[in-house]
This record gives sequence, C-alpha cells and structure tokens, in this order.
Amino acid sequence: MVTGAGKTRFALACVEALRAVEPGLRVLIVVPTLALVDQWLTVMETDRLAVSGDVAVHRGGAFPTGDATFHVATVNAARTATRKLTASGRWMLVADECHRYASPSNRAAIDADWSASLGLSATASREYDQWFEEFVEPSIGPIFYEYSYADAAADGILAPFHLTNYSIPLTPSEEDRYTRLTQRVALLSTDEAANSEALKRALLARARLAQEARARIPAAVAIMSGHRGERSLVFHEKIGAAEEIARRLGKEGHRVVVYHSRMNPAQSLKSLLLFRTGQADVLVSCRALDEGIDVPDATFGLVCASSASTRQRIQRLGRLLRPSPGKESAEVATIFATQTERDRLVNEEAQLEGLAEASWFEVQFS
Repeated sequence: MVTGAGKTRFALACVEALRAVEPGLRVLIVVPTLALVDQWLTVMETDRLAVSGDVAVHRGGAFPTGDATFHVATVNAARTATRKLTASGRWMLVADECHRYASPSNRAAIDADWSASLGLSATASREYDQWFEEFVEPSIGPIFYEYSYADAAADGILAPFHLTNYSIPLTPSEEDRYTRLTQRVALLSTDEAANSEALKRALLARARLAQEARARIPAAVAIMSGHRGERSLVFHEKIGAAEEIARRLGKEGHRVVVYHSRMNPAQSLKSLLLFRTGQADVLVSCRALDEGIDVPDATFGLVCASSASTRQRIQRLGRLLRPSPGKESAEVATIFATQTERDRLVNEEAQLEGLAEASWFEVQFS
C-alpha cells in the first residue's frame, strides 16, 4: 500500500478483528527501526487497542519477560526474540516494512509457526534478487492486496503534488572521470568473461561520483532560497554533505536542523521535535528518514542526491505526500547531474502521467 495510506491502522484493525474471535491470540509486531517502535506505540495508545502494561517492547539488550499480549520489536531484537516468544501459545505476526526481512541476517525475525501473519510495505518487491519471493512470502504469505498512487489519489488519501527536476553540470574533471567509468561499465557489460564484481565496483564508483558532484550543495542552497519559511525536507545520500547543506542553510537564515544515523538518540529526537513543533522549518536528512517516519505537514521536498533504488524514491515521495490540515499540495524537487539520472526521472514522469506534472529547469548560480 502506497506510503500514507494508513498501513499501521489497517494492521491494528486486522489484529482487533482476529482477537475478537480468538481472544488468546498474542501479537508480535516487527519493525526495522527504533523510531518506528515509538510510532507504533503512539498509534496503539491513540487507538486504545492495548491497555497500559499489556505491551512489551524489545529494543535489544535485556529480553522482556511476562505474558504481554502485544510485543513490539526491532528486527535486530526479533532475530533472537521471535523463537523464544512463540515457543508456546498462538501468535500473529505483523511485519512492518516486510521487504526488509528477506536478507540472510533478518530472516530469523519472521521465522516461526504463525497462526496468522500480515506483511506491510509500500514497496514489497526487491530489486536485483528474488529474496522476497523465496524467503518472505513462505513466512507470511503472498501479496493479496495492492493500493497504488492512482488509487490513493482518486480516493483523496494523498496530497496533490508536482515534480520539479533541476539539472546541474559536472565539472570538467568530474565529466572526464564519469565518461571513463561509463566506458568501463560498457566494456565489462559486453564481455562475457567479465568479473561481475568488477562491473559492480565500476557502477558503484560511477554512482558515487554522480552523488558527490560538486555543484549539488550550492544548487541545494540556491533552490531552497525560493522556499524560505516553507516546511521542507532535504535529502542527501552522504552524511557529510547533509551536514554541510544544513550549515550553509543556517548561514542563509533558514531555521534548519539535521537528522542522520550517526547522531545519538537524544540529538535525533531533538531535531525531529524542533521540526514537528515548528521551531525549525527545514529538516536535512540522509536515509534515516526514508521509511516510516510521519512528517505530514511538510510541503516541499528536495532530493539533492539519491541512489538508483525505486524503493527509496517511493519512500521519499511518501514523506511529502501525506495529507495534513491546510495542506493543499506538495512539491518534490530533484537535482540531477547525469543522463542516467535524467532517464530515471523521465520514466517516473511517464509512470505518473495523470497524477502529477513535472517541470524541468537548469540551476542558475549567481
């Protein structure tokens, strides 16, 4: 189901319906991040599904004891907690962001004899491998319902949105290196005897060069000058770049905070609280905000750099498209530097035809 469609509340409604006919059923909710643990607990309290004291939380470390009906666990904790918890009794699994549990290290988190199971994802299929079909579906069942951007737009679930794509130049040095890497990729791709690892390294090196293009940071600052005071999310792939963008935006007078995985929990929570309470207008982040976090009142998003992952793109769009009181529309802007990136954006525009229009510009530096 597309991001913003209400997967959490849908899952809790399923839990409530099942427990009405089987009162002894216990529930394990597995999530990929600590932030999502807090989000589930908040929704459960708001919807009054569980009474106080009937929820055990597994964040890692000590193993909670007792006979709680509901257990919310990070995937890291669930790798060892799942088997211990489900050794007796009847259990339902809710696997949030279930595409994350196909990797070899995470499979143990959902491997048990479930009486009922439900997987939630905006992007269930995995790119480049069949792990989802091979390992997730046997544990929780096949995809039985899909709800797309078109469905959500027709039902008024998502805010209307516009795409704006900004072209930036590579420096002559970057252009030369990018051309040489592209030639190497082409050579390795056509050579039947080519080492697949060598091809992977060449592709990663080319992607990294594009992500680190020198013009991305000043372009981000220039674009944000037209959105001063607007509730905005800014994404970059690199933590150092995210911090530099936040520093420059601060110097330009933006009320800005940064959020990434290297911050301690107190710092990251403070950044989110400052943004959610309106004490900051701009939140600059890396992948830490890609999945699950609700910031519905943001109306502008700027993707300064991204991977080739369709899943990441959908997740980042979803951060901006959640509805909010007074929110009439949202804008998602993307900076691109190469033909490969342009091709992906052109394909996205075609896929979203009838749902969103796209505008194309070149960044003008003063």
